[in-house]
Amino acid sequence: MERREADRPQYVISVAAALVEAHPQTLRMYERTGLLQPQRSGGNLRLYSERDLQRIRRIQSYTAMGVNLAGIEVIFRLLERIEALEAQLEQQQAGQRRRTEEAAVAALRASLRQPPS
Repeated sequence: MERREADRPQYVISVAAALVEAHPQTLRMYERTGLLQPQRSGGNLRLYSERDLQRIRRIQSYTAMGVNLAGIEVIFRLLERIEALEAQLEQQQAGQRRRTEEAAVAALRASLRQPPS
């Protein structure tokens, strides 16, 4: 699923709760604790995206393992930090590859300019 499509708010709370087999009050609790942040419509209705539903399922998975909501919050923060560090590392590696390629091209050009011995 395309990222934009996954983020599109499309389900009201009753539908979202039915899709993840949870009570709407549970979703409200997740929102109060900061684990979930559904978008709001002009009429202030909670609207959930596919990405929100995936997050709810992850929360359910962790709670089924016995992790409390505070622990899940810590897990999510750590996972977000890992993703940010991975993105930073990828940028650094891409920059290093670019510099290596530029150096190789410069060395090749320099060798082509020298007369044969």
